[in-house]
Amino acid sequence: MQQFKVIKYSFAPEEVQIIDTLPRSKYDTVVKLGHLVKTQGQYDEDGNEITPPILSNNYKVDVLWHFGEQPNEWKKYEITEPINNIKHRFS
Repeated sequence: MQQFKVIKYSFAPEEVQIIDTLPRSKYDTVVKLGHLVKTQGQYDEDGNEITPPILSNNYKVDVLWHFGEQPNEWKKYEITEPINNIKHRFS
């Protein structure tokens, strides 16, 4: 039976290119969530933007790893604190 592990990551803008260097044999799925909304924007009744949303500085990614094995060089990007506002889950 194959085992998987989902790990969430956060990359600074200058580190995002690391995501595309990951060997395909190491993971099953990568979900690029991008810069998440920290504060919702405000819009009028016609949908016109009054106040733009505020996005996080870092780029978020979820990875479904084969056998729960992540490369050592990715461990420093792992989000280890609790996440109150989950944007993505694997079923």
